[in-house]
This record gives sequence, C-alpha cells and structure tokens, in this order.
Amino acid sequence: MNKYFSDYLPPALVRDFRRSLRSRGYVLMLLIAVLVAVWVQYDAIAQLPESKSMGGGTTLTMIGVFLFWCIIPHRAGRAVLADCRVKSANYMMLTPLSSRHIVWSTWFSAVVQLLIVGGIGALILWWRQVATPDMPLTEASLFSLTGSLFPGVPFFSWQPVTFTQVWVIYALMLGVGALLCAVFMSLAQMSTFTRLIVICAMATVALSWGMAQITTILDSGRSPADILLAGVSGISLWCRLADAALVLWVLLELARRSYASPAENCSWGLRLWALAPMVLVAALHYAAPEESELMTEQLEFSVAMGLVICLCDALLPTYSLPGHGRRTWPLLPSYLQTPGLGQAAFFLVLVLAANWGVHVWQMQESSVPYLLNKGLSAEWMDGLHSLRLLYALLCALLLTDLLCGSMNANRPTVFAVLLLGLDIVAGFVAPGATQDVYLSSVIPCSEVLLQIKTAEQLTVCSAVSAACCLLMLAGLIFRGRRS
Repeated sequence: MNKYFSDYLPPALVRDFRRSLRSRGYVLMLLIAVLVAVWVQYDAIAQLPESKSMGGGTTLTMIGVFLFWCIIPHRAGRAVLADCRVKSANYMMLTPLSSRHIVWSTWFSAVVQLLIVGGIGALILWWRQVATPDMPLTEASLFSLTGSLFPGVPFFSWQPVTFTQVWVIYALMLGVGALLCAVFMSLAQMSTFTRLIVICAMATVALSWGMAQITTILDSGRSPADILLAGVSGISLWCRLADAALVLWVLLELARRSYASPAENCSWGLRLWALAPMVLVAALHYAAPEESELMTEQLEFSVAMGLVICLCDALLPTYSLPGHGRRTWPLLPSYLQTPGLGQAAFFLVLVLAANWGVHVWQMQESSVPYLLNKGLSAEWMDGLHSLRLLYALLCALLLTDLLCGSMNANRPTVFAVLLLGLDIVAGFVAPGATQDVYLSSVIPCSEVLLQIKTAEQLTVCSAVSAACCLLMLAGLIFRGRRS
C-alpha cells in the first residue's frame, strides 16, 4: 500500500532527487546563488530613484546561466558518472528497472530541480517587473556587459525590450538547461579528458556565437531580443522544438548505455532516429515550400545529426553479441540493426548518401542553378564533397580502431586527434592546385574541390574517392567481425 507521495513517483527519480538533497556542496551552491540574485535585485531597486533605470540585469543573467547551464547539468552528469564509474559496481543494473527508465527518471529529476530553481528565479523576475510597472526594460539594464566591451555604443537608440520578450528568453534559458542536463548525462561514459574537451568545445562554440550576435546587434542597431527571437517564431518555432526533442531523445539514448546490460541492443534505436530529420525536410517542402532557407538549415541539421549519431555509435563502448541478430525488426536487414563497428560505419555511408539524395531532390524542386561558374554540376560537386567527408571519417575510424580497443573510453578523443592529424598531414603532403588532382583525391582531407577545373576531373575524382571509401569500409567491416 502506498503510504507516501514518493511511492507514486518513479523510484529512480526519487533516488536521484534524494541523493541531490544529500549533496551539501550542491545545495549550498544553489542557496548562495539565489541569495546573491536576491541581493542584486534589492540593490537595483534601492538605486532606482537615482539611476532612473533598473540595473543588475547582466549579473542576474550570468547567475541564471551559471545555475541553469552549468551547476544543475553538471550534477546530473555526475550522478550518472557515479553509477557507471566501475561497470561491475553499477548496482542499478541489478534492479528490475530498464536502462531507459533509469536514464529518463534521472533526467526528470534534474528537470524538477531546474524548475524549482527556475521558479525562484521567475519570482525574482516578477519582482523586477513589479518594481518598474511604468518603465520598460532597456538594453542598457539587461546588457550592460556589452557597454563595457564596446564603450560609446548608444544604448538609448535601441528599442526597449518588452516584458513578454524577457519571459520568452527566460523560458529559452530553462529549455537549453534541460538539454544540457541530457548532454552531461551522455558524456558520463567518456573519459575525464574527453569530457573536458567536449565541454570546452561547447563553451567555445557558444562564446563565438554570442560574440557574433553582439556584432550583429552593434552593426544593425536592432533590439537584441528581436534578433534572438527572430528564428523561433511561426513554423520555424515548431521545427526548433522538433529538433530539440530529437536531440534530447538521442542524448538520453546514448546515456542509457551506462546502465544497459550486454544483452541490450542500444544501436538500432539511434540509427532509426538518424533518419528522422530528413523526414522533416520533406515535410517542410510540401507544407511550406516558400521557406527555402529553413529547409536548408534543416538539411544541414540532418547531416550534422546523422554524423553525430553514427560516430557516437561507432566510438562509444558497446557490446556486440550474436544474440542481438535474433531480436531485430523483420522488415529491415538485421545487419543494420545490430551493434558493431562495421555496422555503424556502413550505416554512416547510408546516412550521408540519403542526405545527399535529399539535397539533390531539393535542388531539382527549387530554382537553384544546376551549373557552377566552372560549368560543373552542382549536384555532383555536392556529392564529391560528401565523399571526401566520408573518406576522412572512415579513415579516422579505422585508425582509431587499430589503436584503441572497442571498450576504450578514450576512443572519441583519439578519433578527434587523428582527424585533426589527417587534416594537417594533407596540408603538407597533398599536391598543389597546379599539380595532379587525381593523386590529391587519394589523400584524406585534401582540398580536391578547389583543384577541379573540368567535368572529367570531377568524374575521375569522384570515382577515386568512392573507391577509397569502399576500401576503408571493407577494413572497418573486417575489424568489426573480429571484435
């Protein structure tokens, strides 16, 4: 008989939430951050009559980013890491709960904590708005950091940020925080060095994007909120929500490998969702044919998502057992549904080929010119670009498997280092633009597309690149059979 409210909740959620409450450092850090936010808001109200504007917006924004994007997601990742640090000591695998149930419950626990802290932040934001009922929030108060970076910028010339825009931006911050919880959970099965590299890369991308947005704001003179929210309205909003849901599902599917038993097949679901973004591109073509820019963005997202899924499937530790082939869907080849290095590499080829086919179909259905300045076919140049990318990835995958075992947690780092090394070597070894273009097409990561001048060179380079891809794929399939 259920006696307490927690008896009605998923047990993994209750376990993780109680474990978070027992972490004194984590709870103390949340309390200190909330108290600092309250003090900043109180000080801004105290100075309001003299300053004629509500200050402290940048400090409150940084506190929110620190809590929503760093502290709470990091704790969610540490929770999964504490369970799977030693595979034989992961006692959650001995429970009757499925790996997907454990991962989703842990993520919901992080989201509940995010909503609790976000609710307190919403009260502070409501307090901020009540304190200034007749004065709109200005960029000078919300983005004063920009003024310190770029002195002399006339903030008064910008349009005021409305209260509704502030609440939408705040909701976006919470949504990104929920996605980052899944990101940190999926990184738990990697080595410490790999996690650090991925986190630094994410921070670098976010910082460069932020600086680009600041530059756009300063050049255009438009409101920062208008520029930020321009891409999340109308049909693009539903596309972004669908992309976010897909990313969330894929990240948690990757995270459940930390709790999955060797008999579980953790690959077929990932590979199935790798093809989902292409369906959205086709749907956009018929539902909103005038949104050509949005379709191009979705196709780029489809390629990036397919590459991430296939590479994670090939590089992250997994089990490949004979029993996996007996539990597959009858309508699809069992080879594509079973875990393994060769299977993941073969599916990577299919994903890139399918995305190239969708791109060609989109170009034929639109008014895009079919010939470039050199008289070359745009479709085949795009196909050669996909072949060159595939050749570099397959070559790096094969070298990674030769250097690291299938259960080595450092495989993603080794793969990234090898891919970078191939690019550096190609810069020194590849022939110049005036030399043999066919020899250059044999070298991975070489700039073949810049050397092609005629249709004959395009055809021969495409054939050579395809042959190199088949050779790398055969090596990966052979390595996968031995693992």
